[in-house]
Amino acid sequence: MKYMVDLDGVLAEFNRSFAAQLGVPTIPLDDKSWPTKWDWPEDYASPEQLAEVWNTVRASKHFWEDLPAFPWTGEALELLHAEALDGEEVYFVTSREGVDIKRQTERWLSKYGFPEATVLVSTQGDKAGIAHDLDADVMIDDRPEVLTKIREWGKDTLRIYLQVHPYNSTFAIRAAEDYRILPVESPVTAIRSEYARREIYQHDCDVCNGAGTIASVGSCPACHGTGKSKLNGNA
Repeated sequence: MKYMVDLDGVLAEFNRSFAAQLGVPTIPLDDKSWPTKWDWPEDYASPEQLAEVWNTVRASKHFWEDLPAFPWTGEALELLHAEALDGEEVYFVTSREGVDIKRQTERWLSKYGFPEATVLVSTQGDKAGIAHDLDADVMIDDRPEVLTKIREWGKDTLRIYLQVHPYNSTFAIRAAEDYRILPVESPVTAIRSEYARREIYQHDCDVCNGAGTIASVGSCPACHGTGKSKLNGNA
Protein backbone atom coordinates (compact mmCIF):
# COMPACT_ATOMS: atom_id res chain seq x y z
CA MET A 1 0.00 0.00 0.00
CA LYS A 2 1.21 3.50 -0.82
CA TYR A 3 0.51 6.50 1.42
CA MET A 4 0.81 10.11 0.24
CA VAL A 5 0.82 12.47 3.21
CA ASP A 6 0.86 16.26 3.15
CA LEU A 7 2.85 18.17 5.78
CA ASP A 8 1.60 21.72 6.39
CA GLY A 9 -1.86 21.66 7.92
CA VAL A 10 -1.71 17.89 8.43
CA LEU A 11 1.43 17.29 10.49
CA ALA A 12 3.09 20.70 10.76
CA GLU A 13 1.49 23.91 12.04
CA PHE A 14 2.36 26.40 9.30
CA ASN A 15 -0.23 29.14 9.82
CA ARG A 16 0.87 30.35 13.25
CA SER A 17 4.52 30.40 12.26
CA PHE A 18 3.73 32.39 9.13
CA ALA A 19 1.61 34.76 11.22
CA ALA A 20 4.59 35.30 13.52
CA GLN A 21 6.65 36.30 10.47
CA LEU A 22 3.97 38.85 9.55
CA GLY A 23 4.19 40.37 13.01
CA VAL A 24 0.64 41.76 13.00
CA PRO A 25 -0.65 42.03 16.61
CA THR A 26 -4.32 41.84 15.60
CA ILE A 27 -4.05 38.25 14.32
CA PRO A 28 -6.06 36.18 16.87
CA LEU A 29 -3.45 33.47 17.47
CA ASP A 30 -5.09 32.40 20.74
CA ASP A 31 -8.41 31.70 19.01
CA LYS A 32 -8.64 27.96 18.27
CA SER A 33 -11.14 28.65 15.46
CA TRP A 34 -8.56 30.76 13.58
CA PRO A 35 -7.97 30.87 10.67
CA THR A 36 -11.41 30.51 9.16
CA LYS A 37 -10.34 30.77 5.52
CA TRP A 38 -7.44 29.59 3.41
CA ASP A 39 -6.19 32.99 2.20
CA TRP A 40 -6.27 34.64 5.65
CA PRO A 41 -2.94 36.52 5.17
CA GLU A 42 -4.63 38.84 2.66
CA ASP A 43 -6.74 40.26 5.51
CA TYR A 44 -3.65 41.41 7.42
CA ALA A 45 -1.08 42.49 4.87
CA SER A 46 -0.73 44.07 1.46
CA PRO A 47 0.50 42.05 -1.53
CA GLU A 48 3.87 43.80 -1.21
CA GLN A 49 4.16 42.91 2.49
CA LEU A 50 3.20 39.29 1.82
CA ALA A 51 5.76 39.04 -0.96
CA GLU A 52 8.44 40.34 1.42
CA VAL A 53 7.51 37.80 4.10
CA TRP A 54 7.50 34.96 1.57
CA ASN A 55 10.95 36.03 0.41
CA THR A 56 12.12 35.81 4.01
CA VAL A 57 10.62 32.35 4.38
CA ARG A 58 12.17 31.14 1.12
CA ALA A 59 15.59 32.45 2.15
CA SER A 60 15.48 30.84 5.60
CA LYS A 61 17.57 27.75 6.28
CA HIS A 62 15.42 26.83 9.28
CA PHE A 63 11.82 28.10 8.87
CA TRP A 64 10.39 24.77 7.71
CA GLU A 65 12.56 22.74 10.06
CA ASP A 66 11.41 24.82 13.05
CA LEU A 67 7.66 24.57 12.45
CA PRO A 68 5.73 23.32 15.49
CA ALA A 69 3.79 20.07 15.35
CA PHE A 70 0.11 19.44 16.05
CA PRO A 71 -0.86 17.49 19.18
CA TRP A 72 -1.50 14.40 17.04
CA THR A 73 1.68 14.55 14.97
CA GLY A 74 3.81 12.25 17.11
CA GLU A 75 1.23 9.47 17.12
CA ALA A 76 0.55 9.85 13.40
CA LEU A 77 4.23 9.57 12.52
CA GLU A 78 4.67 6.61 14.84
CA LEU A 79 1.85 4.79 13.05
CA LEU A 80 3.19 5.69 9.62
CA HIS A 81 6.69 4.61 10.56
CA ALA A 82 5.32 1.28 11.73
CA GLU A 83 3.60 0.94 8.37
CA ALA A 84 6.89 1.60 6.58
CA LEU A 85 8.70 -0.96 8.71
CA ASP A 86 5.94 -3.43 7.80
CA GLY A 87 6.66 -2.97 4.12
CA GLU A 88 4.14 -0.30 3.17
CA GLU A 89 5.32 2.74 1.18
CA VAL A 90 5.00 6.16 2.82
CA TYR A 91 5.65 9.34 0.85
CA PHE A 92 5.54 12.82 2.36
CA VAL A 93 4.59 15.25 -0.40
CA THR A 94 4.89 19.00 -0.04
CA SER A 95 4.71 22.15 -2.16
CA ARG A 96 7.07 24.08 0.12
CA GLU A 97 9.46 26.63 -1.35
CA GLY A 98 12.85 27.80 -0.17
CA VAL A 99 16.36 26.77 0.77
CA ASP A 100 17.17 23.10 1.23
CA ILE A 101 13.47 22.20 1.44
CA LYS A 102 13.92 18.46 1.21
CA ARG A 103 16.55 18.25 3.95
CA GLN A 104 14.71 20.70 6.23
CA THR A 105 11.62 18.54 5.91
CA GLU A 106 13.51 15.28 6.44
CA ARG A 107 15.09 16.64 9.62
CA TRP A 108 11.70 17.84 10.87
CA LEU A 109 10.14 14.41 10.27
CA SER A 110 13.03 12.67 11.99
CA LYS A 111 12.68 14.97 15.00
CA TYR A 112 9.01 14.08 15.38
CA GLY A 113 9.32 10.34 14.88
CA PHE A 114 9.91 9.32 11.25
CA PRO A 115 13.64 8.96 10.47
CA GLU A 116 14.90 8.51 6.91
CA ALA A 117 11.58 9.61 5.43
CA THR A 118 10.92 9.79 1.70
CA VAL A 119 10.09 13.42 0.92
CA LEU A 120 8.84 14.52 -2.48
CA VAL A 121 8.77 18.23 -3.28
CA SER A 122 6.09 19.26 -5.77
CA THR A 123 7.60 22.45 -7.16
CA GLN A 124 4.56 23.15 -9.33
CA GLY A 125 2.03 22.08 -6.73
CA ASP A 126 1.15 19.09 -8.91
CA LYS A 127 0.24 16.58 -6.23
CA ALA A 128 -2.36 15.05 -8.52
CA GLY A 129 0.35 14.14 -11.00
CA ILE A 130 2.45 12.63 -8.23
CA ALA A 131 -0.51 10.61 -6.97
CA HIS A 132 -1.03 9.29 -10.48
CA ASP A 133 2.65 8.46 -11.04
CA LEU A 134 3.00 6.75 -7.66
CA ASP A 135 -0.27 4.87 -8.10
CA ALA A 136 -1.07 5.98 -4.56
CA ASP A 137 -3.66 4.12 -2.48
CA VAL A 138 -4.14 6.68 0.32
CA MET A 139 -3.90 10.49 0.34
CA ILE A 140 -4.12 12.76 3.40
CA ASP A 141 -4.20 16.53 2.82
CA ASP A 142 -5.94 19.65 4.12
CA ARG A 143 -6.55 21.54 0.88
CA PRO A 144 -9.87 20.80 -0.88
CA GLU A 145 -8.63 22.01 -4.28
CA VAL A 146 -5.75 19.54 -4.16
CA LEU A 147 -7.95 16.63 -3.11
CA THR A 148 -10.67 17.24 -5.70
CA LYS A 149 -8.03 17.35 -8.43
CA ILE A 150 -6.47 14.16 -7.10
CA ARG A 151 -9.89 12.52 -7.15
CA GLU A 152 -10.16 13.39 -10.85
CA TRP A 153 -6.64 12.22 -11.73
CA GLY A 154 -6.05 9.39 -9.29
CA LYS A 155 -7.24 5.83 -9.63
CA ASP A 156 -10.82 5.12 -8.69
CA THR A 157 -9.84 3.07 -5.64
CA LEU A 158 -7.70 5.87 -4.17
CA ARG A 159 -8.88 6.61 -0.63
CA ILE A 160 -8.74 10.33 0.15
CA TYR A 161 -8.83 11.88 3.61
CA LEU A 162 -9.34 15.58 4.39
CA GLN A 163 -7.68 16.88 7.54
CA VAL A 164 -10.40 19.18 8.83
CA HIS A 165 -9.69 22.71 10.09
CA PRO A 166 -11.97 25.76 10.39
CA TYR A 167 -10.70 27.03 7.02
CA ASN A 168 -11.91 23.93 5.15
CA SER A 169 -14.86 22.87 7.29
CA THR A 170 -17.46 24.25 4.86
CA PHE A 171 -16.13 21.97 2.14
CA ALA A 172 -16.01 19.07 4.57
CA ILE A 173 -19.69 19.54 5.43
CA ARG A 174 -21.13 20.43 2.02
CA ALA A 175 -19.00 18.89 -0.70
CA ALA A 176 -16.57 16.24 0.54
CA GLU A 177 -19.06 13.42 0.12
CA ASP A 178 -19.62 14.34 -3.53
CA TYR A 179 -15.95 13.63 -4.22
CA ARG A 180 -15.77 10.54 -1.99
CA ILE A 181 -13.41 12.40 0.36
CA LEU A 182 -13.47 11.40 4.02
CA PRO A 183 -13.12 14.27 6.55
CA VAL A 184 -11.06 13.33 9.62
CA GLU A 185 -10.21 15.15 12.83
CA SER A 186 -6.57 14.05 12.55
CA PRO A 187 -4.37 11.87 10.33
CA VAL A 188 -4.35 9.33 13.15
CA THR A 189 -8.00 8.60 12.37
CA ALA A 190 -7.16 8.06 8.69
CA ILE A 191 -4.22 5.76 9.39
CA ARG A 192 -6.14 3.69 11.93
CA SER A 193 -8.95 3.36 9.39
CA GLU A 194 -6.43 1.92 6.97
CA TYR A 195 -5.22 -0.50 9.65
CA ALA A 196 -8.79 -1.70 10.20
CA ARG A 197 -9.48 -1.92 6.48
CA ARG A 198 -6.44 -4.09 5.93
CA GLU A 199 -7.57 -6.48 8.66
CA ILE A 200 -10.93 -6.84 6.93
CA TYR A 201 -9.50 -7.31 3.45
CA GLN A 202 -6.90 -9.92 4.36
CA HIS A 203 -7.41 -13.66 4.56
CA ASP A 204 -5.33 -16.74 5.27
CA CYS A 205 -2.63 -17.35 2.69
CA ASP A 206 -3.77 -19.89 0.08
CA VAL A 207 -0.28 -21.38 -0.23
CA CYS A 208 0.46 -22.15 3.42
CA ASN A 209 -3.16 -22.08 4.69
CA GLY A 210 -2.31 -19.42 7.23
CA ALA A 211 0.61 -21.28 8.81
CA GLY A 212 3.27 -18.91 7.54
CA THR A 213 5.66 -21.81 6.90
CA ILE A 214 5.91 -24.73 4.51
CA ALA A 215 7.56 -28.04 5.35
CA SER A 216 11.01 -28.41 3.79
CA VAL A 217 10.80 -24.82 2.55
CA GLY A 218 10.59 -22.73 5.69
CA SER A 219 9.00 -19.30 5.55
CA CYS A 220 6.18 -19.19 3.00
CA PRO A 221 7.35 -17.29 -0.10
CA ALA A 222 3.81 -16.19 -0.94
CA CYS A 223 3.01 -14.37 2.30
CA HIS A 224 6.59 -13.94 3.58
CA GLY A 225 5.75 -15.81 6.75
CA THR A 226 2.79 -13.69 7.79
CA GLY A 227 0.17 -16.33 7.07
CA LYS A 228 -2.00 -13.64 5.49
CA SER A 229 -2.72 -12.81 1.88
CA LYS A 230 -4.34 -9.64 0.57
CA LEU A 231 -7.59 -10.12 -1.31
CA ASN A 232 -6.54 -7.48 -3.80
CA GLY A 233 -3.70 -5.10 -4.44
CA ASN A 234 -5.55 -2.15 -2.89
CA ALA A 235 -6.12 -3.71 0.51
